[in-house]
Amino acid sequence: DIYQVGLALSQASIEKALPWTQNQASSVLSQHVLANPTTTDAKAPRAAILIKFVRAITKQQFVDAFRESFQGVDTKDFDALSAVLDHVFDEKIGVGSEFGFYWLNDGEVVFLKGPEVAGRISNPVIAARLLDVYSDPKRAVSKTLQSSIEANVAVINSKLQLK
Repeated sequence: DIYQVGLALSQASIEKALPWTQNQASSVLSQHVLANPTTTDAKAPRAAILIKFVRAITKQQFVDAFRESFQGVDTKDFDALSAVLDHVFDEKIGVGSEFGFYWLNDGEVVFLKGPEVAGRISNPVIAARLLDVYSDPKRAVSKTLQSSIEANVAVINSKLQLK
């Protein structure tokens, strides 16, 4: 294991994800969660991926692993992401390092290094694929996380409806 990873979804995103849980064969979570703004607040987050490293790696190892997940994406789009990741990650990523990727309502993805904003990108192709890296059964880097998302979206939604 290289890092621990978790997904957070806004309440509106959880509701939008319900159709995905019932029809994963023909859609991906990003199509539902990123389809339309969930509130009028442009900077409100729709989704977040939170990462904590449990093993030290180099930035190059992390970017190379991402490159595999971004096969089929135009090189210029991946290069834009790579430039952002260059600012987000140090050359060596140490044990305990924490990062967050936040998808905002306005389509921007904000990258945090610890508590600090370290990068931003407004590219819908990259935004969708980045979420797919963690949630799409065909691309997920963590099958455990993908299975957990699949199993818990409906459960969480039903509990939110009870409030």
